[in-house]
Amino acid sequence: MKNPQLLQNLGRKISTVRAFRGLSQQQLANLVYCHKSAISRIENGKQDPGVLIYAIAYALKCDANTFDPYQPNTLIIPETLAELKINN
Repeated sequence: MKNPQLLQNLGRKISTVRAFRGLSQQQLANLVYCHKSAISRIENGKQDPGVLIYAIAYALKCDANTFDPYQPNTLIIPETLAELKINN
């Protein structure tokens, strides 16, 4: 994904779900076997997660489609069906 805005949307969603799950960046990094700085870069829209998105989704107990960057202001957490609004 090359579009900076889409990377930022994706990163915000990952950050929101991670916080919703009560995990730190370090804890998520440990779960997906990567460095904390990679999680930080992904959440800040500086790095495309590539296939790591699937590991992140699994660790956060959701589907990778949860992080759809084309719907930047809406995020649905599956098991609760809670809809979270993402602040820009």
